[in-house]
Amino acid sequence: MANSHHVPDYVASILIVDDERQNRRLLEVMLKPEGYQLFTAATGDEALTIVSKQAPDLILLDIMMPGMDGYEVVAEIKGNLATHNIPIIMITALDDRNAKMRALLAGAEEYLTKPVDRAELCVRVKNLLRLKAYSDYHDKYSHMLEGEVGSRIAELRSERDKARRYLNTAEIILLALDKVGRITLVNRYACSVLGWNEDELLGQDWIEMCIPTRIRDDLKDKFQSLLRDDLHSMENPILTKSGEERLIEWHNTLLRDEAGNVTSIFSSGTDITDRRKLEAQYHQAQKLEAIGLLAAGVAHDFNNILSIIIGQSEMILEKLLPEDPSRHRAEEIRKAGFRASMLTRQLLVFSRKQKTQMWPLDLNHLVKESKKLLERLIAEDISIHFDLHHAALQIKADPSQIEQVIMNLAINARDAMPQGGNLSIATTEFLNSNVNHPLGLPVGNFAQLTVRDSGEGMSNEVAAHVFEPFFTTKKDKGTGLGLATVYGIVKEHKGVIEVQSEPGKGTVFTLYWPIIQAPSREDKRSEMQGKRIVGTETVLLVEDEPVFRSLLSEVMEERGYNILRADNGVAALELAEQIKGPIHLLITDVIMPQMNGAILAERLKIKRPAMKVLFISGYTDDILVKHGRKMEGIPLLMKPFSPSDLGRKVREVLDVS
Repeated sequence: MANSHHVPDYVASILIVDDERQNRRLLEVMLKPEGYQLFTAATGDEALTIVSKQAPDLILLDIMMPGMDGYEVVAEIKGNLATHNIPIIMITALDDRNAKMRALLAGAEEYLTKPVDRAELCVRVKNLLRLKAYSDYHDKYSHMLEGEVGSRIAELRSERDKARRYLNTAEIILLALDKVGRITLVNRYACSVLGWNEDELLGQDWIEMCIPTRIRDDLKDKFQSLLRDDLHSMENPILTKSGEERLIEWHNTLLRDEAGNVTSIFSSGTDITDRRKLEAQYHQAQKLEAIGLLAAGVAHDFNNILSIIIGQSEMILEKLLPEDPSRHRAEEIRKAGFRASMLTRQLLVFSRKQKTQMWPLDLNHLVKESKKLLERLIAEDISIHFDLHHAALQIKADPSQIEQVIMNLAINARDAMPQGGNLSIATTEFLNSNVNHPLGLPVGNFAQLTVRDSGEGMSNEVAAHVFEPFFTTKKDKGTGLGLATVYGIVKEHKGVIEVQSEPGKGTVFTLYWPIIQAPSREDKRSEMQGKRIVGTETVLLVEDEPVFRSLLSEVMEERGYNILRADNGVAALELAEQIKGPIHLLITDVIMPQMNGAILAERLKIKRPAMKVLFISGYTDDILVKHGRKMEGIPLLMKPFSPSDLGRKVREVLDVS
């Protein structure tokens, strides 16, 4: 096959040095498509042997290696006149300023942190190879030209032009300043970043023209440090012709005359603006994770309290006659407990500690449940309108996650209307008969949720990225996670989401979920209301919260079960040893001091293999993941739950053959 691209006669060689075979292999995979000749070495000694026999054009060098580490290898290569000009990129997992400075001071030209981005690696390799090619070329011919200056001025000018072309092919900023800070050389890439052409820049004062006013005095001091050879690397913002600031990482070299006097400063700069933004977003995500961990801990403790509130109120209701005037108060307490439990589930979803629990739900009911919270979140200058479908829209969903979708979309709409406006939330049934639906919807019935605002709107280019993590148009206010979370939840629920928007005309988010034919959880709860499920089996109850343990014991004993109580796993094992008869069911909290519920169940099942197990927990903490194999296939009842929920679940577990 013909290739339209020019293929150079010379193939650059690269030596990859890393003691980890998979790391060497990964770098080979990244660089092989670029056509380089690749060699590998597993140790520093092996690398030096290869370099001594056939010097490569560039070296990718790990720092932490057994025996001779990367710093020692750099020192050996840079200390040898025959190999000192081989460019070295140090690649390491150490994201540490001191390690970076040590590597650069040892003589390395570049420093990359694992995991390495392939595009960045290839650009840096290409740039260093180009600079080395120019350096080698210059070194090769400068000796020949020393005795022929007079007769070969034209040839020198030609070589200078070639050097200029080499500089202009480098995709980094290349800049030379004289001793007073005037620009004497600038490459094409630097011009593209700065916005000025070469003629506009040459001869100008670099600091006065291209440095923001607020840091000019500081940069003047640093410039003097550069002239004293005291500052080889630095970062600072630059000012472009358009007024935009870009953050640049510089590597500086002093150029001297034959007498050793400094004549100018040559600097190579990398635009790290986007990288710094990503780092800031990463730190923001870490803050969110810390908040999530705190939320999970609060929700876990609160669930224990809610279980007691819900349980006690339901037991009071069981003892009150329908006409008792106190019954209404007890019902309100129970309802408030369940509403509070939904708030804790939202905290746990936010903290990523809540296992997704899907069941048949009415989408209209979820929107209604979100209404009060939305009215508190949305400013008074925004009018909210709800238009719900006349019939139930049954979908299989986790209620907390769907509520989070509604909240995130409403908050996004609020932020798009800083001067006020209209927010509409509507549901309807959508029948798709198009086998080639543009959104990929299969033929069938769907519950449709539409969130519409009259806000600022956005262009098609922006709309194409709104679901990407960390993408935001809110500058310092947004995290870029709200709509990405919405997208992830919708996909997890086998749904589809689309966005339509125009600048100045608002935004519409439309979501679709398959409609299912099944009674909702609310309907099932109504059907079971008043039914008291009983039994006579022996149950070992293990719960470290005394009040909650007492409540569960009372609930189970009133339903006819023989209850054995223990406040921790060790006590439960001792109690089980004393019981001669069968223990039909173990009900245990998962997270307890001394011994968690998963280990307790595993040990008891050794001597009592026929015993059934039911786990109860306030949230799915990391310990559930750690002991996931031990818990596999064992039912889990999430706190808070009511006595009737417990009664049904216990009967369900015991009746499974």
